[in-house]
Amino acid sequence: MNILLAGYGFYVLGNNKLEGGTILPSLINWSNLSCNNKINLTCVVRTEDSLKIANQRFYDFFNKYKIDLNLNLVVKKYEEISELTKYDCGIISIPERSHLDCLKFMVKMTKNIICVKPFTLNTDQYLESLKIAKTENVNIFVDFHKRYDETNIEFI
Repeated sequence: MNILLAGYGFYVLGNNKLEGGTILPSLINWSNLSCNNKINLTCVVRTEDSLKIANQRFYDFFNKYKIDLNLNLVVKKYEEISELTKYDCGIISIPERSHLDCLKFMVKMTKNIICVKPFTLNTDQYLESLKIAKTENVNIFVDFHKRYDETNIEFI
């Protein structure tokens, strides 16, 4: 499965100690349960500084948890991703002020996008996002990243 991920912060990898994230742990869990499915994860960032930070955070996460699975991770800047590259899905896990711009970028590369809530900053952005989704024939799923948090599951 080819996944395009925007984000490397708390929802993805956790806090500074790399604890509390749910998106990457969920992908790892899915990969472990689906041994025939290799995950090609491409994390996109906007700046050189973000590129360095993201690479270090992912490296630290994999070393801390001794991850050994069928996952190929590449971190690239937005402009390094070709619009011709197609992904099975995209995940938007960045501050909501950037969700709409990221959505505009991702709809060119995938027809299925998961976005952490809140989806947009306001009603105007929400309506614009729906119009984009309809025009581009894209499925958008808004999710609460903590749904897969072990503590929440245990509590429920």
